[in-house]
Amino acid sequence: MTYVKRLVFVELAAQIALLICSLLFGLLFGAAFLFSSISSPGETADPIAMAQAAGAFALLAYLYTVGSVVLVVAPLYAWIEAMGRSSILASLAIGLVPGLLVLCVSSVVSLDGAPLSGLTLSCLTMGSSVTLATYVVRTWRSGTALPPNKSLERTRER
Repeated sequence: MTYVKRLVFVELAAQIALLICSLLFGLLFGAAFLFSSISSPGETADPIAMAQAAGAFALLAYLYTVGSVVLVVAPLYAWIEAMGRSSILASLAIGLVPGLLVLCVSSVVSLDGAPLSGLTLSCLTMGSSVTLATYVVRTWRSGTALPPNKSLERTRER
């Protein structure tokens, strides 16, 4: 399998994983919104507002992370998979890269010198969960990681 074909399949798996993780992220914040409205005395929970908040958070999570998944996570994962080194630890390390980049950028850009901890934490959790889900999607059928790319091995031998 060529690297480009592998990259297309990894991008597809990463988009599936990103969609699932974004929906779970939205449901988590929707449940937190519902819990906060229930715990407030004298207020009733509005299920329509909860659904709107969950949908908004899911859409925001997807739109915010799609760029880093397409440009950073999927190519790195495809390269690691082509080398035959895909594992849970490698996937986790690849997923932490965008969060660490956001941490570096936010500490430089921040006006008061404190990094944006909520943004960094969400990038670290979304990145690692998306790459772990991508690993699961890519290895689901075979039970093990896909075989390495033979054309890359021939190139390295030359």
